[in-house]
Amino acid sequence: MAAVMAVGIITQGVFTNYFSFVDTNIFGKLLSAFTISLWASFLFSLVLAFRDRQFINIHYDNPINRFGIGTWVASTSVCSILISNNFPERLQLVKYVTILNVILWMTYIIISIIALRDIHRLELTNKVHGILLLTTVSTQSIVLLLNTVFKEKVAFYINISLLLVGTLFYIICAILILNRYLKSYKSLNIEDEWQNTNCILHGAVSITGLACILSNAFDDLMITLLWVIAASVFLVVELVEIYRLFKRIKRFGIWDGLIYL
Repeated sequence: MAAVMAVGIITQGVFTNYFSFVDTNIFGKLLSAFTISLWASFLFSLVLAFRDRQFINIHYDNPINRFGIGTWVASTSVCSILISNNFPERLQLVKYVTILNVILWMTYIIISIIALRDIHRLELTNKVHGILLLTTVSTQSIVLLLNTVFKEKVAFYINISLLLVGTLFYIICAILILNRYLKSYKSLNIEDEWQNTNCILHGAVSITGLACILSNAFDDLMITLLWVIAASVFLVVELVEIYRLFKRIKRFGIWDGLIYL
């Protein structure tokens, strides 16, 4: 589902807005259809997991892995936004999917709160990573979805409440993640211990800023501040990623260092 999120964001946020030399209407529909097909295929795999009674083992047993369910919420939001923007004749269907996605999000938030408790209870704080921040990403994706599908009909207090919930989760989860790495930075084996999901540290801030813009919940000063924070976190995280890349190449060689990131 993370792949669906990535392709959907590129489709909606890059190709259809910045590639003026192509017919963005047709191009957007084709990319949207591909993204939705990808989403449907992953959804089918989840159904198979239920059928084979593997769902709990794969997605729930490990408290940290539970946060990955947030990709289901965010990818569904992305696909619904793509359908709304590129296939407006299907808007009624998107409204039903939106309601179901909000219910899924509420369930996910409850699961995440329980997971945070279990992480503390089982003393797993030394294993946390950026996957926890999918709580923020999924929450802000709901803001984007609601304001795309229902537009000005979304009440101000709903936007503010969701944005604050997403921000609160970001603060809590980011503290847990940073605490893990700062406590052991002297003995940190960055080649193995730094996780790819830590890039969500800046992704979660970015989607928060976008949600603030689309919902008109905050003024330009707050938007600018969020942009500065997102850009700063992006710079720091990517510098760590580059350092990690060189360390991995030095240790494993170019092929293994790159392929098994």
